[in-house]
Amino acid sequence: VVQGLEAAKNIGCLVIALTGINGGKCSDVANSTIKIASKRTSIIQECHIAIGHIISKIIEDYVFS
Repeated sequence: VVQGLEAAKNIGCLVIALTGINGGKCSDVANSTIKIASKRTSIIQECHIAIGHIISKIIEDYVFS
């Protein structure tokens, strides 16, 4: 995953990492990090799903408006 983020940055992409409370190595590479304040994997995953839906809706509204 970290190598993918690095590759994306190298071609000029804005990299936003979705992580758990500690951020891990992804937060060191990303331009921005959205950290979920939980150590429970199930909670972190549910929040990531919700964030993915929100981002998709924002992009959809932008592209199709």
